[in-house]
Amino acid sequence: MRRNHLIIIFLMLSVGFIIFQLRLFWRFPENEQKASTTENGQNSAYMLIQAFTDVCHKHGFPVFLIDPPLLRTLMSNRSVTAAESCGNVPCHSNCRHLCEECSVITFGVISQLWRIQEGRNDFQNQQFVITEILQDAREELHSKTKIPTHYIFQHANKCLIHLVIFYQIQNEFYWHGEQNWNQNGDDLEMKLHFGDHEGTYSSLDMIKVKIDGLKLRAPSYPLSFLEQVSESRFILCNQSQADDFYMKNGKPKLINTAKQFYSSAKELLSLTRHILDEIGIRFWISSGTCLGWFRQCDLIVYSKDVDIGIWIKDYNARMIPAMQNAGLTLIHRFGKMNDSFELSFSSGDVKLDVFFFYEEHNYMWNGGTQARTGKKFKYLFPKFKLCWTLFLGLKVRVPCETITYIEANYGKNWYQPVTSWDWKKSPPNIRENGEWPEAERAEVIQIYF
Repeated sequence: MRRNHLIIIFLMLSVGFIIFQLRLFWRFPENEQKASTTENGQNSAYMLIQAFTDVCHKHGFPVFLIDPPLLRTLMSNRSVTAAESCGNVPCHSNCRHLCEECSVITFGVISQLWRIQEGRNDFQNQQFVITEILQDAREELHSKTKIPTHYIFQHANKCLIHLVIFYQIQNEFYWHGEQNWNQNGDDLEMKLHFGDHEGTYSSLDMIKVKIDGLKLRAPSYPLSFLEQVSESRFILCNQSQADDFYMKNGKPKLINTAKQFYSSAKELLSLTRHILDEIGIRFWISSGTCLGWFRQCDLIVYSKDVDIGIWIKDYNARMIPAMQNAGLTLIHRFGKMNDSFELSFSSGDVKLDVFFFYEEHNYMWNGGTQARTGKKFKYLFPKFKLCWTLFLGLKVRVPCETITYIEANYGKNWYQPVTSWDWKKSPPNIRENGEWPEAERAEVIQIYF
């Protein structure tokens, strides 16, 4: 009897084990399929990049990886180096970086080295559908009327390669255009990381790397590149607006004095850019110089000076000696580091005014000091960010929110030329800000010439 009980218990356990195995059997193929998809990379970034770069390698297209999320991931994992190698093991079977399901992967290429017609058939054989995005060429930047700025390679598995075309401008910087994918009526749910606006880059230094065994090119200094991405927005002055301004007001004839100012001002701005770039101080064209750029795409020749703005937090004590060593003369130094700091230099007959900007909770401001009376003034501006532009053939910064910046300083009638301007009364954004105490004036009002 006891033996029969043992047999029954054994049979029950056996049946339970078999049922358990059957349940695993029916559930495992689904899991196995998912694992297989990830392991073998059928829907992974690995397979997408491999399919794309295989064609690029075949045709000698030196594309480079610029995908911000992927670069950040690689930066956080120090194991990815130029020397990484998977040996004879298929890296995607044990991938570390490219095994996620793909969405959008971003690459870049220099325009002169990209020849889509040579590789189109091979891309299509890899099951890519190609969309070319064209943009009207910028007269200031390009000789052609229409240029390709972006390509979308949509794979049969719905993943995307976004290729950004970089154009070298004046052998000085690289530029990419906007992408108007959504404006073309296409349905793109996945976010593209480049092309919301035009962008500009000082350098595109790349090195060869291996990531999960794939041979790629990527930024030599990913952090530096990503910083460029965040500060890359590029805008140009409105040439049609400038033409209209000159049609209504006439273009000033450059007599000898004006010609000399124009030449000297450009040289001064170029020298200032070189000095401040060397010591890591960001600046933008401000006040009358910014107005000239925005209104007429040029200098205001009767202004007789060049104006720039600098965040006070970016000030470097090396600035004054560096400017003097470059041949500029310090004219005056007003204010303190924490209040209304201002510098003025001269180069020949042209003056460089440097206004330092302070940030408050909901506005920006720079200060002014009347040397004779010690009176202080504040110029208030709505908050703004910095963009790049091309001015006098130089790549310099301007406030992105240019119109609000200009209106704050010059009012709604900024479009009208004004030859008489009182810096203590004329600006609509000026506010009286007390006086410097007598005991401090020797320190905060220093005039050298």
